[in-house]
Amino acid sequence: MKLFLCNSIAIIIALLSFGFAESKVISEHELIKKTINYTDYSDLDVYYDSALIHSRRPVVVHVHGGGWCEGSKDKESYIGEFFQNNDYISVLVNYRLYPETESIDDMVEDIYNALHWTVKNIHEYGGDKSQITLMGHSAGAHLATLTTVKAALKMTVNDQKLKPIYLRHLISLNGRHKIDEGDELLAGIEQLKQLGNIPGLSFLGLYGEAREHLLVGKDGYDQSKILKSYGDKSILSLGAEKYTFVECDEDNVDPLGLSEPMIEQLKRTVRRVTIDHKIYHGGHSYILDGIQNKDAEIEQELLNMLSLNMNLLKSKTINYTDYSDLDVYYDSALIHSRRPVVVHVHGGGWCEGSKDKESYIGEFFQNNDYISVLVNYRLYPETESIDDMVEDIYNALHWTVKNIHEYGGDKSQITLMGHSAGAHLATLTTVKAALKMTVNDQKLKPIYLRHLISLNGRHKIDEGDELLAGIEQLKQLGNIPGLSFLGLYGEAREHLLVGKDGYDQSKILKSYGDKSILSLGAEKYTFVECDEDNVDPLGLSEPMIEQLKRTVRRVTIDHKIYHGGHSYILDGIQNKDAEIEQELLNMVESIY
Repeated sequence: MKLFLCNSIAIIIALLSFGFAESKVISEHELIKKTINYTDYSDLDVYYDSALIHSRRPVVVHVHGGGWCEGSKDKESYIGEFFQNNDYISVLVNYRLYPETESIDDMVEDIYNALHWTVKNIHEYGGDKSQITLMGHSAGAHLATLTTVKAALKMTVNDQKLKPIYLRHLISLNGRHKIDEGDELLAGIEQLKQLGNIPGLSFLGLYGEAREHLLVGKDGYDQSKILKSYGDKSILSLGAEKYTFVECDEDNVDPLGLSEPMIEQLKRTVRRVTIDHKIYHGGHSYILDGIQNKDAEIEQELLNMLSLNMNLLKSKTINYTDYSDLDVYYDSALIHSRRPVVVHVHGGGWCEGSKDKESYIGEFFQNNDYISVLVNYRLYPETESIDDMVEDIYNALHWTVKNIHEYGGDKSQITLMGHSAGAHLATLTTVKAALKMTVNDQKLKPIYLRHLISLNGRHKIDEGDELLAGIEQLKQLGNIPGLSFLGLYGEAREHLLVGKDGYDQSKILKSYGDKSILSLGAEKYTFVECDEDNVDPLGLSEPMIEQLKRTVRRVTIDHKIYHGGHSYILDGIQNKDAEIEQELLNMVESIY
């Protein structure tokens, strides 16, 4: 009995201790504001929870208003605290104002640099750089939109050619998207100056003075006007997946209707964009005042506005045949849009690997405004036929063409990408389909691709004695502890290649005459090789490049050589290397 009591007491103490410890973990938040000098002349505040810096949470970057001449992040600190308290990382930006500067482009430069700082550093505070919303109020909404537009269009600002910044969402709160010119502008400035003479309204005189120095005799400050010079649907993406314009029916500063020119130009010029236009009953600072005054209804309205673009990224597994499956990575909030598609085929020596091991590829493209499809296919020893693998990839592509619209994908904008053995199979499948060859008693039909990207693929495969010697070498290496997989690679080659044909796409093309093929399935072929690749060494793309140039009349070919190993690109994506991520995005987008 005594032992029972002692044990019972010990258990109770342990449970109580566990309960207290658990309670402490759940309730312990460390909300912090940190000020960063992101340039020599401007700073920003990051609002974050230091207890959650190892998580990846969405980010809101906010640009204050004030007629380009007043206002500051400190005056709108309640915005930073509001998002911080609602599980976001928030970044509030200061930028140069008149009279410190007489150039709108200086302000654009500051906001651009603040966004770049955020993309580069926000992970240190628990933020997810792929889930950034840029929000601005009044003049800040104008500058946020102008910066996004100029960066997306790679325009030059202060002798610097801007680069696109990927945003999930841009929210314009009571922004001015139509700016007067000529006599209208001068009349408006004069009116502000006159009003500035009234006691208590001197700030309006400063507003007039700022417009005079920032706008008169200058250009490049009206984003709607910039877009007017672009053709219909000539812009693939304008920096943000979604633009939300908020206006108010009692706004006397930036009256209802000033968003219309921007909305009109977005609809006309941009192929991939979602637009939302919200009109509220209230004044110029309706949303900001609601947040500052802790109006529960307005707080929820702003959170709902943001939540439309958060946590809607999904993946779905599809059995596209009785023996193979694929994963679709998409955004359920954008299934009615039409976005480009990347189909990825994993490598692994025809005998190992899977879509699941390269899920980071699907997530990367998903986070960068693509629909991505990752394909499993039959491997040795499940099959001893390369044509079975070709059949699987062909069927996966046909599934994609037929069904991808249900996930927001555009079947006319498909890039097929493969790595290593996956690059070989992607290319072989495309060639056999384009040439209407027969695979497993089925005559293939051409599949239209915008782009085929071969990452470290093998486009010259040994034959005869060279093939046998290579297989024997792999088997011998497989006896070394830790290298048994190489024995499997050798065994796979023996069963898949020896005594068989039809697996070498370069050799297939050799039987065709000069310029005898109109198109070979893809508008563009990009071959990526690396100078330290010991698996598929530099030079193995040359036979395919040579045959493409000789036989195909309509094709664009790109050949990229990087300093790195066999998985240079894939490793960079998995490790979130910003330079390699941008390189792959540039590669994919080069066709558009």
